[in-house]
Amino acid sequence: MPHMGSLAAAPNTVCLNCGQVGHLMCFGSLWQTGQTGTTPVCPQGIDPNFQGTVFLPQLHGHVLMPDTNQTVCVCSVCKTSPNKGNAYRCKTCNFDCCAQCFSTVSAFSSWKLPPPPPPPLFPLASFRRFPSPPRFRQSQHSRANLPEAAKVASRLSFEAREKWTTDGMGSEVLVDVDPGSSEFGEIASALLCTLDNQSVVRIQRVENGAQHELFSVQLRNIARRLGAEFSPETMIRHIFHGTGKQALDRIIHGDEGFLPMLAGSRVGTAYGNGTYFATTAKFSDRYACNLPSGQKQMLLAEAVVGRWTLGEPGMKACPDVPGHPFQRYNSLVDDLTRPQIWVLLLSSQAYPAYLITYQSN
Repeated sequence: MPHMGSLAAAPNTVCLNCGQVGHLMCFGSLWQTGQTGTTPVCPQGIDPNFQGTVFLPQLHGHVLMPDTNQTVCVCSVCKTSPNKGNAYRCKTCNFDCCAQCFSTVSAFSSWKLPPPPPPPLFPLASFRRFPSPPRFRQSQHSRANLPEAAKVASRLSFEAREKWTTDGMGSEVLVDVDPGSSEFGEIASALLCTLDNQSVVRIQRVENGAQHELFSVQLRNIARRLGAEFSPETMIRHIFHGTGKQALDRIIHGDEGFLPMLAGSRVGTAYGNGTYFATTAKFSDRYACNLPSGQKQMLLAEAVVGRWTLGEPGMKACPDVPGHPFQRYNSLVDDLTRPQIWVLLLSSQAYPAYLITYQSN
């Protein structure tokens, strides 16, 4: 809308239509300067106390609009409800002003906007003396970005726990396997195929969550390190372990599982210092736990054997892989072609999956 009249504008006058300083008053808008009591006269004769919008910085920081509904307006200056004249209301916030306070020079000359908050004593940046730690980005460590071998290892680890009936965090970790299930039949067949004149009395699944988590991590680490060389069919095995009653209970119920540091307590260290397992139950039957009832117990463990090499007496660590000076073999054996004895030097490489109770016929 064009500016009306030819009156000279005050230096601090602000046009509410165009936003510039020093213009004459636009039609329908009230001009107000920053100087106390200075109000330009509208050349069209419009009442400056009511017509148009008002911008008075000393009274309020927003533009005020006229409002004739006095019953719902409470003056923010005198704290009373206006009873005559016109009121002005802010459409941005809850500020209202009665006509009397608006027209009184002393009222709006003493009314000031609240001062801006003081700057902080110490800038926020001054507290960041050390760089923030990098955030964990799930996308980089998600299963989708794992090597194919590690994905297979994760899937196998998950499938093993699908048979569990508990979360593995309780005090009772032994769960009976249904004698009529295929799970029971497979484990019993693995035991009896090399043991003559024996019968399976009971099979209990070990559901120890803390131990299985450690085993799962070790399984994924070996699979990731081996990459394309990782073969679940040959590098993950179910092998037997026989030991005494006290050690048996600690392996099943403890958090550490098998303890290679106790190697040689019963079977010696002919192929290295570690935990000994056997491919067949016939070999582990020599070291099985003898119960007072005449029955016996042994463990069927799930183990990640990885790459193996021939063990030697007193060997305390697996040797380096030829051509890979910073990579070691994962297990030791008695025979490279048809291993019957496995020696594991890390407790997390094997998990006691089942406790088998059997007896002679």
